[in-house]
Amino acid sequence: MNLINDNFMIGSPTGVKLYQQVARDLPIIDYHCHLEAKDIYENHRFSSITELWLARDALQRYPRRKDHG
Repeated sequence: MNLINDNFMIGSPTGVKLYQQVARDLPIIDYHCHLEAKDIYENHRFSSITELWLARDALQRYPRRKDHG
């Protein structure tokens, strides 16, 4: 049996049943997205991964501090 399969990280029979019968064919929607809704709606084509990652996400432009003190 492969480690990565249809039941990967599902920890209960109920979870497997829900995934198999309901969620398997649904699209993956990432609600934690820093893109502008307009870009998503208009299916904006980014010129590079840099534009996608840095230019559109203000949080990525600032260095992160290891400790918050």
